[in-house]
Amino acid sequence: MKQLALVIPFLLVFAGCVNTSQETMAYKSLGGIGYTVDGAMNAYADAVVAGQITDSQQAKVRALHQRYQPIYNAAVRAARNDLTTLAPEDVAVIAAELAALILTLTAQ
Repeated sequence: MKQLALVIPFLLVFAGCVNTSQETMAYKSLGGIGYTVDGAMNAYADAVVAGQITDSQQAKVRALHQRYQPIYNAAVRAARNDLTTLAPEDVAVIAAELAALILTLTAQ
């Protein structure tokens, strides 16, 4: 559950809150997105181990994560591994979608 606390601020930033503060920019950075998705995936893994996630739900998360990972990795390479770089919109959108799905599944 602790990892879910990481997801909520991320979702608020990418759900339409426009702000250019340093805190907001950190969430929009590649590092912030990676940290948030990793935290969400850890919470998801805990829920899977606890038997709280169905096979069809696991398939949805797996498919979305398989779409996210190469896009995120390509963005990191393009940024020359500078995780303070702002994430491209496609990375932010799919990361928010993945985090939202995991939040929905683990909050049940």
